Amino acid sequence: MKGVPLAMREIVHFPNKILTTPTNKVLEIDKDISDLISDMKYIANQDNILGVAANQVGESKSILIAQGIAYINPEIIDKSKARFTNTEGCLSFPGLEVKVRRSKNILVRYLTEEGEIKTEQLHDLAAIVVQHEIDHLLGLTFLDKLLPYKKRILWKRYRKSLGLK
Repeated sequence: MKGVPLAMREIVHFPNKILTTPTNKVLEIDKDISDLISDMKYIANQDNILGVAANQVGESKSILIAQGIAYINPEIIDKSKARFTNTEGCLSFPGLEVKVRRSKNILVRYLTEEGEIKTEQLHDLAAIVVQHEIDHLLGLTFLDKLLPYKKRILWKRYRKSLGLK
């Protein structure tokens, strides 16, 4: 999919295996990576999307866009004990919303588009979005945050909404 604008790529929907497989670290920020980041920012801006992970567009790269910022190889290095529950949606689960409990504040380390290591404290909505997208990069979805019986119920409801058994 090299050079294909994200608008031309399809958003990957669950249960595609790329969504449950950890992504690969970015070793070099070359033109292909820069193009992917530009494409991801473009679609996020076009559709007013808060965040998107590279594997959601079929690329197994550890890159996410959250509120217009590119995070390359992001990792959460600290989380607050203060948590809250928020209703989340996901591009890879169209039409499904799930209540997820997440840390209110996180400390995240990542590479910028220029290749600089940055550590940043995120709060509230920014923290939620980055946690959700990092989960994608780790091969997790918001369903993995639920108790098993809730996960089964929502999974059945989601499959039924897609016309699957």
